[in-house]
Amino acid sequence: MAGTLDVTIGARYVGDYGLEIVVDDQSPTYVQDDTPADEMRYRVRFYVRLNPLAMTATDEFDLFTGFALDTTPVLRLTVYNDGTDHMLRFVTREDGGGDTTPGAGIVLANGWRAIEIDWQASTAPGADDGFLDLWVDGHPQTGLAALDNDTMSIDNVRWGAIDSIDVGTNGSFYLDAFESRRAGYIGLDPVFGDVPIGHIFQNFILAIYNAGVTAGCGGGNYCLDAPNTRSQMAVFLLKAKYGGDHIPPTCTGVFNDVSCPGAFAVDWIEELAAEGITAGCGGGNYCPDATTTRSQMAVFLLKASQGSGYTPPSCVGTFDDVPCPGGFAVDWIEDLFNRGVTAGCGGSNYCPDDQVTRGEMAVFLSKTFLLPVPMF
Repeated sequence: MAGTLDVTIGARYVGDYGLEIVVDDQSPTYVQDDTPADEMRYRVRFYVRLNPLAMTATDEFDLFTGFALDTTPVLRLTVYNDGTDHMLRFVTREDGGGDTTPGAGIVLANGWRAIEIDWQASTAPGADDGFLDLWVDGHPQTGLAALDNDTMSIDNVRWGAIDSIDVGTNGSFYLDAFESRRAGYIGLDPVFGDVPIGHIFQNFILAIYNAGVTAGCGGGNYCLDAPNTRSQMAVFLLKAKYGGDHIPPTCTGVFNDVSCPGAFAVDWIEELAAEGITAGCGGGNYCPDATTTRSQMAVFLLKASQGSGYTPPSCVGTFDDVPCPGGFAVDWIEDLFNRGVTAGCGGSNYCPDDQVTRGEMAVFLSKTFLLPVPMF
C-alpha cells in the first residue's frame, strides 16, 4: 500500500465500503495484491468511478498494473484525459525487451464503470497465441491477439493511481469489488436483492444506479414495481440530466403543498419548476405525493432533455389508445416513441394513464439521457 487511501461508505459500489484513492500530492497511491504466483493467465474484474477526479488534457496515470517476478510491467491499464472525457487505454508487453502493444482509447463515462480483463501469455516460443480481452460494463471491447509474449507472467498487481501522476490531476476517485482468478468470465455484480439476474429491467436499473441517479429504496432493494411519485421523479430527472453529484439550489418556497424547507425533494422540485419542466399540478400546488402517469412522463422527459421551449412534431396516430389529435400529450408520446425510448405497453397501445413504475422509470431515463447500459 502506498499514498493516501480511505475506506468509505461513499466509495462503495456494492457492500458496505469502497476504496477512495486520494490524489493530493502527485505521489503514487495504490494497493498491491501479491496473490498471483507467476501466472501465465490472469483475469480480473473491478469497478471504478472516476468523475470526482479532476484531470487536465493529456494527463494520464496507470490505474492497474500487473508485474512479473522481476518487476517488469507486463500489463497496464492507463487512464488519460483527451480534453473532453476520461479515457482508458491498455498496454501489454511482448517478448523482446521494451516492446509494448497499445490498445485503442475507450471512453469511461461518468459514474461507476465495470472493467474486466483476461490476459494470457503465449503457450510456447513462436506460438504467438497470447491475447488480451477487455470488457467495459460487460460489453466486449477490441482487444489484442497473436501476442508474442511466452516469456511473460504476472506475479503481483497494483490498483489505484500507480505512477506518473501529473500536476493537473487532483482530487479523488473510487474503486470497489476487485475480483481475480486464473480463467473464467467473472461478469457484473448484481446490486439489488429484488432485481434478479435476467429481469427485463435489470440492465437499465444498473445504468441509473451506476450513474448515481438512484441508490434504491432501502434494505438493499430497488422496489422495481413501486410507482414513482412526482417528488421522486424530480430527483430522478435532474440527476439523470446533470449527473449523480448534482446539488440543486436551495428552495425559496414556490408551491403551496411543498414546504420550504423540510419537504422531501423540495430543492429538486423547485429547480424543476425554475427550468420550466413543470408548472405544478394547478392552484399553486405541485402534488408531490401523486404518482406520475406515462403520458406525464413523456412531457417531463422531453422537456428535461430538450429544454423547456421544445415543441415536439405533430402526431400522426401511433397508438390505438392515444387519440391523434386530441389525446393528452399525444405529440410528446409519439416523439418519445420515434426516439426509441418506448415501444408502448403492448398491443399497439401506450397506456397513457398507467402509473410509471420504478422499473419503467429506469428504462425511460437510461434511453432518454443516453446513460451507459451494462450488459450481463
